[in-house]
This record gives sequence, C-alpha cells and structure tokens, in this order.
Amino acid sequence: GAIVVRAPIDRVRSVVSDPVLVSRIDNSGTVVQLLDSKGRCTSIRATVTHTIASIAYDAEVCPVDSGWRTRLVKSDDLQAFESVWRVRPAVNGHTMVEYEVRTIPDFAVPQFVVDRQTRSSVDRLLKKLQVHLEDG
Repeated sequence: GAIVVRAPIDRVRSVVSDPVLVSRIDNSGTVVQLLDSKGRCTSIRATVTHTIASIAYDAEVCPVDSGWRTRLVKSDDLQAFESVWRVRPAVNGHTMVEYEVRTIPDFAVPQFVVDRQTRSSVDRLLKKLQVHLEDG
C-alpha cells in the first residue's frame, strides 16, 4: 500500500523506523518488544492476536534503501514474513509512504485469505499513520 502524508520526511522516517511506535499507532493487537540492537539493525519479538490465529515471531529490522526491512528470524507460526517501509519526498514538502508485507503462515489457511487480510490491515495502518503524522 501507499499513501502521501502532509508531514516532512524526517518526521515520517522517525516514526516508521520505530516498530514499537508503529504497533502502538496501529493498535490492532500486535505487540512489539525490542530485544537487541546489532549495528544498524534491531531484533524484535512480535506477538499478533488475530481472528485467524495468534502468531508470535522474532525478526530483524534493518535500514535499506529509502526505508526499513523486517525479516523473519524464527517462528513456530510462520514459514515466511517480510515487510518493507519506503519513504520518499513528495510535492509541497509531503512524503510518500509505502508499506509492503508478505506473510506465509505455518498452519492450514488458504494463502488468498492471508493476502486479503494483509492488504486490508496495511490499508488501515497507513490511514492510522496518516492521522498520527498529520494530526498527532
């Protein structure tokens, strides 16, 4: 998903680079704990309470070109997980924010259901992020 926010890029970067803050803004049942920092990367533990299933995983958040990538380190609930935030300047001092997520669970649920739910969750998060950045 993508959205343009009326906020300077430095403010957007400071928010989306903080997985704990993003989970608080989202307020959708995901709790993120910081575990450790190694160089430019941060290890996290995320616990997601969801209607499909509760999921826990450890991941590493690292800076990448124009943003941050979260990659799965270990989980009993997921085969794969990766998310990428990208931020770039937009017109009039605004900022383009893109967020992509790919989740493959390690339990029996059709992938199209996971993908549909993920798209919906990403759209809701981007709208909440926009409100936080513009009104908060």
